[in-house]
Amino acid sequence: MNTSEQLVVNKLPTRTWNHLQVNEATIPWNVADTADLGTDSYAITAENQAQPLHIRLTGAEGHSRKHIAVEVAAGVQATVYMVLDTQDSFAVETALTLHDHASLRLVQVLGAQDGALLYAKTDADCAPGAGVDMTQILMGRGDLYSDNDTELVGDGSHYSAQIGYLGRGSQTIDVNVVVNHYGKNTECEIDTSGALKDAAKKFSAARSTSRPARPTPSAT
Repeated sequence: MNTSEQLVVNKLPTRTWNHLQVNEATIPWNVADTADLGTDSYAITAENQAQPLHIRLTGAEGHSRKHIAVEVAAGVQATVYMVLDTQDSFAVETALTLHDHASLRLVQVLGAQDGALLYAKTDADCAPGAGVDMTQILMGRGDLYSDNDTELVGDGSHYSAQIGYLGRGSQTIDVNVVVNHYGKNTECEIDTSGALKDAAKKFSAARSTSRPARPTPSAT
């Protein structure tokens, strides 16, 4: 079976003015023939926090997807480097879980070869006092879609993102950052900058929203 479909990615939680064209993005994707490369899970604890975690992924031929799960223990200061590249169509979904007062420095380098497509989705869930500091660099010559969603669940949790890009040729770069504030005294800071050459196109949207506190699950 070879069914060509489309994926809707980089969706904002609420729609903005349609003429800005930042509500969402639609990318061609062969869902039926997508190779599932499985899930890699990492636990960062007090015992191994001194050694940065390095993750390098290149995808498979055709359409492929990969899941990454990183859990940072309470009070731990962690560093994760991710280098993502592809010669075809590659989707990488990363889930970050930070326990109380944990901190994560996340450095992502996103690249795709000419004619290729990379979709990188990064979700973070921050407990009280926990925080993520993300540096993301988008480069290469293929189309790049960066989808970032952070839940500041705990009081005093925080998030910062520094995103840089260089678009060339007919490349499309699409960056989406959503931060939901559930806890009290939460903070976020987002900075995006870069340059476009030739006929490259760039779309971006950032939204920081205060929301009612999430209920704590009751013990059973």
